[in-house]
Amino acid sequence: MTSRTRLGLSLAAAALLSLVAACDGGSDDASTPPDDSNGPTSTPETSGSTGAPSDGSTTGPSEAPSSSEFTQGPTENPNGSKGKRAKKSQIPASDLPGFNDSWTWDVASAGKGEGDSQPSLCMLSPLSSIGAASTYRTDYDHPGDKDARATVITAVFPDQHTAVLAKTVLRSWQAECQQRLKKELGYAHAKTTKIQTDSTAVGPGEQWLSSFGPVPGEPDNTWFQAEGFVEDADTLSYIVIVNSGQDYDYAAGEQPIDLALAVAGEQLKASR
Repeated sequence: MTSRTRLGLSLAAAALLSLVAACDGGSDDASTPPDDSNGPTSTPETSGSTGAPSDGSTTGPSEAPSSSEFTQGPTENPNGSKGKRAKKSQIPASDLPGFNDSWTWDVASAGKGEGDSQPSLCMLSPLSSIGAASTYRTDYDHPGDKDARATVITAVFPDQHTAVLAKTVLRSWQAECQQRLKKELGYAHAKTTKIQTDSTAVGPGEQWLSSFGPVPGEPDNTWFQAEGFVEDADTLSYIVIVNSGQDYDYAAGEQPIDLALAVAGEQLKASR
C-alpha cells in the first residue's frame, strides 16, 4: 500500500469518527418543526430525501429515482473487494420477501450509485459520504399497491474497519430517527423501535421499524418504514421496505425486513 493510499484511508476514518461524534451529540435544538401543521414539504437539502408534502401529491414518504438518475461511482476498491461485488449482492425481485405469501415485487430501477434521494427518512446522507467506495442500488415496487416500495443499496468500503465505522453512523441515525420524524419532518405520530438483531449467513443483521403519519388522503393509515443492514467484511447491504396501512402485525423474526436481511446475507456470501 502506498503512503498516499494510507493517508486517504486515515482521512476517511477520521471523517467517519467526526460524523459519529456529531451524531451522538443529539439534535434537540438543531431542528424546528415546520410551520405547516399538515406535514413537511421536504427534508433538508443535505439528506436528499422527501417527506409528505402538504398537498398530498406524493404516494409515499420518498420516491424511488429512475434508472437515469443513478451516477457512476468508483468501480474498484484497491485494497479489498471489487466494486462489482455491490452489483452481485443485489436481491432478485423474485427473492425479495413481501408483505404476505402471495406478494411479488418488480424491479423499478437499478444501477451504480445511490440516486438523488435517500430511500429512508432516517438516513441523513448517502453511504458514500460515510466511507463507501462503490455502491449499487435497486428499487422495487408492486403493481397493485402504489404506496409499497423497497430498496437495496450495497456498498463496498475501502476495508472492514471503515465498514464497521459506517455501521456506528447508521446506528446513530436510527437513534435520532423518531425525533427527526416528529420535530424536523412534522409527523405528529411517529415512533422508531429499538434495533433488533437477526441471524444471517454472514453474521448478525440489524433492523428497526419506524411508523409515522398520517398518510395524505388516508387519515386512518400510517406509514411503516422498515430498514436494516448486514455487513460482510468490507461490504454492507442496506435495505428499506415501506408500505402504508392500519397495522403491522408480524411474529418476531417474521417481518419482511427480517426475511430480507437473511436473503441479503446469502447474496453477500455468494458474491465473495
